[in-house]
Amino acid sequence: MKKILTVTFLSLFLFAHAQMVDGVAIIVDNQPIMISEIAKMQAGLKISKQEAIDQLIIQKLQKNALESIKIGEDEVDQKIADIAARNKISESKMRTLLKQQGTSWIEYRKNIKKEIQKQKFFQEVVMKSIEKPSEDELKLYYKNHKEMFSLPTSITMTEYKSKTKRGLEIFFSNPLAGGGDVTSRKITQKIENISPSLLPVLLQTPSGNITPAIDAGNGYIVYYVESKNGVREKSFEDSRKAILQKWEEDQRESALKDYFEKQRTKAVIEVIRD
Repeated sequence: MKKILTVTFLSLFLFAHAQMVDGVAIIVDNQPIMISEIAKMQAGLKISKQEAIDQLIIQKLQKNALESIKIGEDEVDQKIADIAARNKISESKMRTLLKQQGTSWIEYRKNIKKEIQKQKFFQEVVMKSIEKPSEDELKLYYKNHKEMFSLPTSITMTEYKSKTKRGLEIFFSNPLAGGGDVTSRKITQKIENISPSLLPVLLQTPSGNITPAIDAGNGYIVYYVESKNGVREKSFEDSRKAILQKWEEDQRESALKDYFEKQRTKAVIEVIRD
């Protein structure tokens, strides 16, 4: 009996200690920031405590801003239908694929809803503060960021093929275990010889990384991008669409940062524990 009481007391002591170690550090407009959240961000990003707090405050303000945008279930349904149509699969097939990947349908719908909220927030709040660039502004942006609008002359990569997407996932999770039905070949291709549908994927994939699995009709393919060789500059006119897109991305980031910095000055921030 004495032993049981000792164990129980120890358990209660450890629970109380855990409560003391963690707890609410800051409240931002009724959104709590836990001590453990600050420590986790510090360790994960290797930043100071104050930097972690600053980022978490912005995150809480963003969460509140997104939650204020109401999204109906019919909007989620339409978005899912659009995704299914774009990928040429039925909703039931989509459900099956998500289940195989360990994602529940409820969780998937929540993620889609968040994405719609983000898009609406950008359009209704952030984009209003961004004016369209003049021709001179775009030309100056191109001049200062020419490296972003150049292409390699060729790409060296390893192509991995499998009959199933799962086969590739198993292979890349443990390549030393054997490839199963996975075959590979190393190739170097000139930019002009790479298919227009594949080229953007390869260009967006940093050297030393793999592409997402690509449905090739009779199987799946993943490319390991080894290196991008040479430099071919694109003219302003040829790069116009990409320049505008990149300029808008930069402006969105700047406008978003400014918006939440202003919101921070208006927010009710209560420090509970230092």
